[in-house]
Amino acid sequence: MKQLYRVPFEQNSERVKRLRHEYVERVLQMDAEEILHEFIYIDEAGFNLTKARRRGRNIIGHRAIINVPGPRGGNITLCAAILQHGVLLRHAKMGPFQHHPQLTVLYLPPYSPFLNPIEKFFSTWQSKVYDLQPQAQVPLIQAMEDACDQVDAAAVQGWIRHSRRFFPRCLANEDIACDVDEILWPDPARRRDNV
Repeated sequence: MKQLYRVPFEQNSERVKRLRHEYVERVLQMDAEEILHEFIYIDEAGFNLTKARRRGRNIIGHRAIINVPGPRGGNITLCAAILQHGVLLRHAKMGPFQHHPQLTVLYLPPYSPFLNPIEKFFSTWQSKVYDLQPQAQVPLIQAMEDACDQVDAAAVQGWIRHSRRFFPRCLANEDIACDVDEILWPDPARRRDNV
């Protein structure tokens, strides 16, 4: 038995593949321009005060137990920006962030998290927050920001390289099931996205 990956019906629709193709073409066009462009990836991720690891270790025959603040805590949002040199900025606050429409941005295509290196950043960041074992609102905000400081530039550069490895497949309008395809099937002749 293998883990099942859920792939939304729309993920490999002709519309989404066309949007991926246009996005990659635009990024490559910006790369080729005389003016050097610095790509900044911005996103936000929520965290709840009651979030904790779902698995843990303990002595055989005993339950693994962790204390949490209550049945449901407040939501805290982290807004972060990364670039080639690492984490540019991060800010945690209670509740959601307001989006500012005056910013000029290049939006990622839908169903394409593998093109966004900040998705890998948030995954790593959440693990680091859990490692700091926050227990209440103020320490959690501090843990969220401290965890960002633990992410080094080499990791960010690796995530950017990883996302760009999908560019040829997007330009070829290939189906992409999930971002682990390249790891499971590094040889394109052996890759099986539709299994």
